[in-house]
Amino acid sequence: MVEFPANGLLFGRYGTIDAGGVSGAEIVGQGDRYLRPIAAAALFGIANSLTNRGFMIDFGDMSSSNGSDPWQPGGNHHAGHGHMGKRSGLDVDFRYVDADGLSFQSSNAFENERYDSGTNQIVYDTAKRFGFTKNFQGLSGNLDGPTKIPAHNDHGHLGLQFKDLNWKYVKSAPTNGLLFNFNY
Repeated sequence: MVEFPANGLLFGRYGTIDAGGVSGAEIVGQGDRYLRPIAAAALFGIANSLTNRGFMIDFGDMSSSNGSDPWQPGGNHHAGHGHMGKRSGLDVDFRYVDADGLSFQSSNAFENERYDSGTNQIVYDTAKRFGFTKNFQGLSGNLDGPTKIPAHNDHGHLGLQFKDLNWKYVKSAPTNGLLFNFNY
């Protein structure tokens, strides 16, 4: 696992940094910005592609430092970002974007006047090119590709699938100074 930067020229961050701890039978690592190296490289590629189109996207929860779902005392597990090791470091949340490609916060983005389906479709289509094909949108969503699920009207979810990786794109992704080993 590598820690994905909180902010950069290509992207921003939203949300608090989860403290981790012991939750039931699970020991949860600190933080919420950890990905497998290949997922981080692919996410840099997505961010770079979107920036080249004038977008500035904000990313939220990923996995904790030990690959579990992000969590802290007094909070709920952010299910889907670790799954007790089954999806460690492969999932990323993002804030939906407006017509200008800028992330915004809303309890139901699909009903917000800033929401633009065309720009959000571009986000999901770009993610798909890099291998993020286990993607989710809220129940109010109308986008082609991502599955509709509860609790995602305020943010989108991108999930990397190894079988769908496009190495041509991933190997050329900017890495913000991080070095990766692509021997998967």
